[in-house]
Amino acid sequence: MSFLSPPLNVLLMHSKFAPSEGHLERLRAAAQGTVTVARSEAAAWDGIADAHIVIGHRYLRQSLPNASCLQWVQSTGSGVDRLPLDDLKRRGVRLTSNPSANRLVARHAVVLAWAMARQIPSARDRQVLGQWDNGFTWPALPKRAMIFGYGTIGAEIARILTGDGIETHVVVRQARNRPDPNVARFYTDSWWDVLPEMDWVLLALPNTPETVNLFGEQTLRQMRSGAILVNVGRGNAIDLAALRIVLEAGHLGGAALDVIDPKPQSADDDLWRMPRLMLTPHVAAHAIEAAEWFEVFMEDQLSRALKGEPLKAEVAL
Repeated sequence: MSFLSPPLNVLLMHSKFAPSEGHLERLRAAAQGTVTVARSEAAAWDGIADAHIVIGHRYLRQSLPNASCLQWVQSTGSGVDRLPLDDLKRRGVRLTSNPSANRLVARHAVVLAWAMARQIPSARDRQVLGQWDNGFTWPALPKRAMIFGYGTIGAEIARILTGDGIETHVVVRQARNRPDPNVARFYTDSWWDVLPEMDWVLLALPNTPETVNLFGEQTLRQMRSGAILVNVGRGNAIDLAALRIVLEAGHLGGAALDVIDPKPQSADDDLWRMPRLMLTPHVAAHAIEAAEWFEVFMEDQLSRALKGEPLKAEVAL
């Protein structure tokens, strides 16, 4: 039995893109009620008063106190740690995240790892200097990789790496006894001893108290000399001060980060010029097609909800 039944009032408060007219029409047809787009905090405050469903979270924290019949929030982000989770739980509101671009994020992570392994940043530096110089020091091709976090992003990374012939190990919070064709072994608390055996380490972690600064100086030095570190999860999983020390010492083969915390505050920050460091400015999920992907996902989600089927990517509050 569905927890929702028409007519339903739907409020959209997107932060990344404007919904298409076709999407709004299909939502209206399914909800058999009103569909409102809030383009300001004031509009969100008014619109959430009688909304049963909120799509997006741009003004959610500010407007949530005015909600009276809210039952479900569909976030436009894959991470939800910055949302008012306790308040949603107290109100009995269901929350789902957005995994529609997660395959792209996984691909971005693997591209970053290969770019570092194939000396692409160094080649670009030489191009800027006008130097045709292929005298690179090449690392051995990767044989083993370890992924931290095994949601949809981590699982897709494992699939890609396995397809590349890389033996893949995964660190998870809870033990998994079910075999996975893309994972050589799962770890909970025993990963430390095998970390030095990994050529690549890829982070796809959420923001939790346990993951903050998980990769401090001790962990970074536990990695194999010459290993490559990639982060497409949350920036605070890596202690940036420690990473600077380890990179300057020449211990790691390189680090490629799509997320960092804190971000550089000026062009003079020496982070921009760190040796063997490549930064992409939190763009792993960006694509022209991202809006379309989310709209297709949301329409499927609403269909599932109305049929009483399990929602995808539901967050346990």
